[in-house]
Amino acid sequence: MADTKVDVTVDASNGNKNAGNSGASQQQNPLSRKLNKILETRLDNDKEMLEALKALSAFFVENSLRTRRNLRGDIEKRSLSINEEFVRIFKDVKEELEGVHEDVQAMSRCCEDMTNRLKVKLKSKWSSKALRLFLFIFHMFSCVFRCIHFSLLLFLVKTGFCLVIIVT
Repeated sequence: MADTKVDVTVDASNGNKNAGNSGASQQQNPLSRKLNKILETRLDNDKEMLEALKALSAFFVENSLRTRRNLRGDIEKRSLSINEEFVRIFKDVKEELEGVHEDVQAMSRCCEDMTNRLKVKLKSKWSSKALRLFLFIFHMFSCVFRCIHFSLLLFLVKTGFCLVIIVT
C-alpha cells in the first residue's frame, strides 16, 4: 500500500482527467499529493490514529449511508456528553474546594482572634522579648495549621498552652 502512487492531471486543452505515474505533474497537483500522503500513511506505527479508530468503531457499528451522513453529528454529541460529564464532576470538586476554603478561612480568623487575645492578655505579664518569641512561635503554628483539617485546631490550643508553661 505504501508503494502506490496516484497521479491525477487535468489536460487544459480539453478538460479530461488522465491517470498516470509522472513525477513532475505529481508535485504540482495538490490532490495528488494529498492522496499519496494518505496512501503512504502507516497505521501500525501511528498509535494515536489507532486509538482514534478504535474509539470510532465503538459507536460506528453499521456502515450505511445514513450513519455516514450522521457521523459528524454523532461525534459532536458524544464529545458534548463527555464535556458535560467533565463539567459536572469538576463542579462537585469546585464545591468541595469551596467548603475547604471556608474551613481554612474560619481557622484563619480563629487563629487571628486567638493571637489578638493573647497579645492583649500577655502583654502586661511578659517581657517584650518573651512575648515576641511566643507570638512568633504561635504565628508559625497558626500558619501551619491553616493548611490542615479543622479538627487539629484543638492540638494548636494544647500546644499553645504547653508553650505558655515552658516560656513562663
